[in-house]
Amino acid sequence: LQSMTFTNLVPQLTGLSNDLIVTTPPNPVAVRVRGNKATLSKLTADNVHVQADLSSFTAPGEAVDVPLKVILPSGVDLIEVSPAVTDLILEKKP
Repeated sequence: LQSMTFTNLVPQLTGLSNDLIVTTPPNPVAVRVRGNKATLSKLTADNVHVQADLSSFTAPGEAVDVPLKVILPSGVDLIEVSPAVTDLILEKKP
């Protein structure tokens, strides 16, 4: 098995309430993965998806330590996400 690191991946925000907007974009993260050489040779940043689920935040304010979820193709295992959480500011839509 080999490992590979993708840097500057911007988390996709999911589950955001319709009446809220995010005023500070999430910070980019680094994702370290492992898999066999053939699988990793075909892996690109487009296949590594990082998401922050905001469905539990229903009011304006700070969303602190929102966990990040990494979705990878089969045959690829997650080693580490750094940082593993993100902080966002949520405001009411004007």
